[in-house]
Formats: sequence, C-alpha cells, structure tokens
Amino acid sequence: MNKSDGTNSRLDELAVLMRRIGRFGGDRAHLALARLLYRLSIDGEDRIPQDGPCLFSMNHVALVADALVYLTIRRHRPETRFFGWQTLRGQNPLDRFLRRFGEEEFESRMLRAYKAWGLSGVELLRALEVVEAGGAVALASEGEITWDGRLQYPLAPGTAWLALRTAAPIVPIVSIGGYDVQPRWRLSKVRLSGRISIRVGQPYHLAEEPLTRIRDDVLDAANQRVWQAMDSLLQVDRG
Repeated sequence: MNKSDGTNSRLDELAVLMRRIGRFGGDRAHLALARLLYRLSIDGEDRIPQDGPCLFSMNHVALVADALVYLTIRRHRPETRFFGWQTLRGQNPLDRFLRRFGEEEFESRMLRAYKAWGLSGVELLRALEVVEAGGAVALASEGEITWDGRLQYPLAPGTAWLALRTAAPIVPIVSIGGYDVQPRWRLSKVRLSGRISIRVGQPYHLAEEPLTRIRDDVLDAANQRVWQAMDSLLQVDRG
C-alpha cells in the first residue's frame, strides 16, 4: 500500500482518474465519474441562482462530498467564492484535496478563516464586499467537518451574519453519504464505492432589507433558521 503524503493507494487511484477524465470533459466529466463510482444524484439543481447576490450554505461531511458540491455550484456560478477554514500554516483541507485531482483554481476562489482564531473578521468583510457587489459566496456553515456525520449544532454564525447584513438569499445545500465514503477520523483514506446525494433547497431570505446593526438575539435566531433549513433537507432523506 502506497502511503505517500499520508494517503492510501485508493485515494491515489481516485486522483489519477479525476485528473485524466478532467482533461477531456472538465466538471461534467468529473460529475459523470462520481455518478459511476458513488451513484451520485443531485436534486434541485435548478434552484441555484444563475446570477445576483446569494449565499450557499453547505454542510461539511467529507472532502469527497464537499468537492462534489463545489463542482455542482461551479457549473452554475463559476465566480463563486468559497469561505473555508485553514490551519495556522495556511493549509485548507479541501484545497489540498482538490489539488490532488489537478484543480488549480480553488485557492484563488477561497476566502480564508483561521480555525484556531475563530471567525475571521477581515475575510468576513471581504465576503460582504463580494455579496454586496452582486456575487456569490459559499460557506461550510458548520465551521468544521463533522465527526459523526450529523449536522452540527449550533452553526458558525458567518452565514447568518452575511445574510442579515446583505439581505441576500440563502441557498441551502446538503450532501448525504459522504461520511460513509470518507469519515473525518479517516480523511487520508477514501472508498471508491458508495452512494452520495446532493440536495439543493429553496432559496430564502433572513431579512427584507440589509441590517447595519445586528443584535445577538437576532443573530442567534437567524442562525437557528439556517440550521433548520439545512436539517429539513436531511430529514427528507431520513423519511
């Protein structure tokens, strides 16, 4: 078994497949490969706004699932900026994961926050500028990858804060099945089979007009609504 860079041979095999197939068909080919390996299904993709300001609120289950959500969003909103946590050494797990597959553009799309320092005010203000200019920002609203596959509670407040400050619509997106393919406690390994589904919810607003001052109780209530919108998409799968 090859454990170069802390990964196993199956992750290397997946990286080779993704690089080769991406040269011929780009994102479409990558998603086609995911449908073959993971029986990928995407529901509600037509709910992704084609233009205008918006926030994508994603759950954070596994790097494989996050990458597929990233590719799904990028097909419709190629300019989307992604708000991601990084270590104090400047490393972002999803960025490193995508680089193995030949993705060289993700770093330029990233807005970075330091996990050890909590919410990054500077980057959050950069995200605010992107949305106010009519752009799209995607956030892993849980703040870190789940340890047990469940949607974490409470969420990090960045999504709710941006939605209240901009009055931009939130598009909830959840992935299901990624934990079985690549659980957090085994990120260096990945299964080449399984089932992953992506579900896009209806866009909604937390405010009719941008709020310049946000009280703690208002932010908490808004954050709760963001969590409920994501959890409702996951409940459909359980039912």
